[in-house]
Amino acid sequence: MSDYAPAWPSKGGLPRTVARVIAAGAGARLVLALPGCCSAWSYTELFLAIVGALVWGAVVFRVTAVFLAAAMDGTRPRVSRAAVAVLGALVAAIGAEAFLAIAALAPEPLVGTVLAVTAAAWIASCVVLVVRRWRQPATADRDA
Repeated sequence: MSDYAPAWPSKGGLPRTVARVIAAGAGARLVLALPGCCSAWSYTELFLAIVGALVWGAVVFRVTAVFLAAAMDGTRPRVSRAAVAVLGALVAAIGAEAFLAIAALAPEPLVGTVLAVTAAAWIASCVVLVVRRWRQPATADRDA
């Protein structure tokens, strides 16, 4: 294996699943906003808006996956602690905003509450991962 592997978890698993959930939430948040804001749009404009939501979901997936891989020490070369902190703040904000926006549109109060708790848990998880990565020595090496 070479010294460089892309910023992805080695086997996928839970980090990729979490990244998919956050990306789906971010994309769904944009799609759910369409009926309220864009009822007079043509089919072409709606199609482009939906494709844009899918592209946004793909970007969120990539950023979240890179953050999780870097925070869990699964990348080569290592991502700096400052980069992990910036990615963590970005990913926490995007994921929490998506869950809270979907919670506001939820027809059942219990679903909205669960999504709001999920948003808070996501922020806390990102903070824990950033703190955990920040406490590791800058020269720590997984293979050493």
